[in-house]
Parts: sequence; structure tokens; C-alpha cells
Amino acid sequence: MDAGIPLPAMAGGGAAGILTGGFILYAIYQWYQGYRRGLRGAKLALRPITRISDAICCQAPAMGKKADSMELVSLQPMDV
Repeated sequence: MDAGIPLPAMAGGGAAGILTGGFILYAIYQWYQGYRRGLRGAKLALRPITRISDAICCQAPAMGKKADSMELVSLQPMDV
């Protein structure tokens, strides 16, 4: 009998490892870019988290702020 790891489990583990590694490298890159731009303290520590959440939640800089997008949807001016 073979008591080894099944192929689908090994493939899933490999894919999860690659995805986790990508998140870690992206977080390190964002931290480095924040450091180069002069961020320090809490702003520097939170930069990777905010950039990842922006990327996941589709809050790209090209989309602008939520108030701007809601103004376009409702077609009514908003008090800002």
C-alpha cells in the first residue's frame, strides 16, 4: 500500500504556497516603496496592508474615492 501524499493534495499545497509567497513578496515590496517615499512609524507598518486591501477590494487609484463614484451613480451632486 502507498501511504504517500495524494497528487491533488500536493498540487493544492503547492498552489497555496505560491499564492502565499506572492502575498509576502508584494507586502515586502510595498513596505520598501513606502520606506523610500519617507513613510515612518504606523503609516509605514500599515502600507502593505492597505495596498493589499485596495488591490483585493478593487479600490484602484484610477477609480477614485467612493464619494466620487457614488456621485456618478446617483447623478446628483454630493456635499463634500
